[in-house]
Amino acid sequence: MSAALAPKVALLYPGDRAARDRADPAASRFTALFEALAAAGVNAEPAVYHDDFADEVMAQLRGVRVVLVWCNPIEDGRRRDRLDALLREVASAGVLVSAHPDAIQRLGTKDVLFETRDLPFGSDVHRIDSLAQLASELPQRLRSGARVLKQHRGHSGIGVWRVEQSGDGALTVQHAQRGSVPQRMDLAALKAMLSPYFELPPAAAT
Repeated sequence: MSAALAPKVALLYPGDRAARDRADPAASRFTALFEALAAAGVNAEPAVYHDDFADEVMAQLRGVRVVLVWCNPIEDGRRRDRLDALLREVASAGVLVSAHPDAIQRLGTKDVLFETRDLPFGSDVHRIDSLAQLASELPQRLRSGARVLKQHRGHSGIGVWRVEQSGDGALTVQHAQRGSVPQRMDLAALKAMLSPYFELPPAAAT
């Protein structure tokens, strides 16, 4: 198959402006994948993504048939809102997106813990859909011991919090991300800290 007729695929992964400007399949962490696609007659190109040049990436993706996405749900404190909207728009224009944001959302990510709670390997999991529900239900659950709050999507311990009630009624809260230390706070402070998670799909508390 000639290069002109080969299906065109973009591999989307995060990076800054410099990474996009110097993007080279032979120097990327996906070198083996680029080589395998080339061997199969597939014309693959890097699509380094950042919110700062999302429109540029959008224009690039409109020129391919397939986009394979390797982008963490959250990266350096950012969210996936802009990227997910971009991928939905590209998909509506006829580009095959893998994995499509709606497919990921339907899979449920942390909701798997909730949906399988009654199976033999399940555990005592509750889904929290609002800050009001968190404030209403968490204090009672803390009476039986520490709980772990997990945001809907994340990685590397980001957005995973161990919460325990101290004898004086204060909460001891520790982030699971490496290097974090316990913090003491009240319920109002905990709600304020977790409020950004409820702007995204709901969290699950275990």
